[in-house]
Amino acid sequence: MSPPSFLQSTSLLDLRRLIDLVSATCPPLADRSTKAGTLLMAGRVTPLRPDAFEVRGSASEPYTVDLLAETCSRPDFQHRAPEFKGSRWCKHLLGALMFGQQAKRSVRRGARRLGRLRTYRVKRSRRPIHRSAIAA
Repeated sequence: MSPPSFLQSTSLLDLRRLIDLVSATCPPLADRSTKAGTLLMAGRVTPLRPDAFEVRGSASEPYTVDLLAETCSRPDFQHRAPEFKGSRWCKHLLGALMFGQQAKRSVRRGARRLGRLRTYRVKRSRRPIHRSAIAA
């Protein structure tokens, strides 16, 4: 069974909160965080590895985003992307980061839900069935 897609595991409210958090933390990234949210909801962010993503923007070729190196393969990434805390942030990089954050949140939410459900499950005993009980 494949893991749920981004659209199945997150709500618009969760995404809006994440965009608002980015906007409040760094106002110059507000517009780019909104565009990154649009990329997420359009299904244009695809994980390659836990730290690498492929993001399909407006160009014909997808861009590769590396979260560990905080880089994007877009040619003008170094020139146009605003800087925050020593790193440059384009909408592709923000989209990949948001995808990763929401995926982690989804896993934690699923684990909490499973833990809550376990308390309500009926515990069955593992007693062996005796043949004499079946024959009677």
